[in-house]
Amino acid sequence: MRHLLFLILFGVASQSITALADEPTFSIGVGSYDRSGDEPMLNLQIEGSSIENLWSIRPTLSFLADTEQSFYLGIGLTKYFKIDPLWRFGIGAHAGWYDADEPSRDLGNSLEFYTRLSVGYAINSEQHIELAYGHISNADLGDTNPGGETLSINWVRAF
Repeated sequence: MRHLLFLILFGVASQSITALADEPTFSIGVGSYDRSGDEPMLNLQIEGSSIENLWSIRPTLSFLADTEQSFYLGIGLTKYFKIDPLWRFGIGAHAGWYDADEPSRDLGNSLEFYTRLSVGYAINSEQHIELAYGHISNADLGDTNPGGETLSINWVRAF
């Protein structure tokens, strides 16, 4: 069942990627995932261009993985607010699939929601550095809902 859910989610996300507008971004970051202690984490994200007539919201595909073989793959929406020409603030919400090989990493359900806040600084017109704080939770849909927090620094590049 897990593999079927993964294939469905991946298929939907793939369709989102192919439908992206002309200015998507790719980001890669490192940070920590705190569920049962600080764990190193990899953060990958692809964002499409702003959706026309929808408050400049961007479709987003997110992937998180830690050193304990836990990972999250989700699709969602991200909105950015310019603070000034070099700084921006962002907020995002995603729904996706979470899997953990260790019982101590279990978040209570395969369906998890990931929300994040970020602050970014423009290096130039195509790149910026971003600090992001996130929370992953099943919104009490599972037997338990321990949740977890993420903190990462990301390099973002338009392509």
